[in-house]
Amino acid sequence: SSGMNVEFGKQWYQRRVRVHKTHPDTVKLGGVYSIAWVFYLGFATVLTVQRAQIRALYDINGNVIEDFFACLILYPCVATQLEMVGRPHGVAPIMPDNPLSEDQVVANKFREQIRDTKA
Repeated sequence: SSGMNVEFGKQWYQRRVRVHKTHPDTVKLGGVYSIAWVFYLGFATVLTVQRAQIRALYDINGNVIEDFFACLILYPCVATQLEMVGRPHGVAPIMPDNPLSEDQVVANKFREQIRDTKA
């Protein structure tokens, strides 16, 4: 009787492990990494095109191969460069040209118009 229990236990364990490995709720997605690579390469390609357009616009030396590998490996640096290229000296100003808010600028213009009409 105890031999039957041991045998039953082995069979139950083997069946349980086999069912667990091939359980219908478990989705095996082999090859999903290839989809991720396609999207990542697409992202790098779009960024490369953007960088090439900026190079042409600002007449910056370089080529598309360098741009592609830079976008593939160092995309945060490329994004920062693309953001900074239009700014003078590549640096954002600490103080904006006009420190007044839009509302203050409009109010000042309105006051000037009233002053001009009174004069």
